[in-house]
Amino acid sequence: MSDKPFDVVLSFGAAHAFGGLLPTLAAARTRPAPGGRVLVGDGFRERPHSQAAVGMPGDFADLATTAERVEADGWTPVGGHVSTRQDRGLSLSLRRVPRRG
Repeated sequence: MSDKPFDVVLSFGAAHAFGGLLPTLAAARTRPAPGGRVLVGDGFRERPHSQAAVGMPGDFADLATTAERVEADGWTPVGGHVSTRQDRGLSLSLRRVPRRG
């Protein structure tokens, strides 16, 4: 992998390879160039877990909780898209914003 920063860092359907959404963002944290973007496509829960979902891969929360976790990790969602059931995805455009204080 290049040591140079990128204008755009993409991860769609691959957060599991890093251990989840927040580890994916941690891996991407130093990769964007100044003003660059990180685009992530990951899942979320639309309703509470059913018995059929117990034990399925992915530690998915609802959309609001997912956004809260991302913000608590120091990222700022600047856009989003909830895909149709056929697309089965969520895309967030994020940027790293330095914390104040």
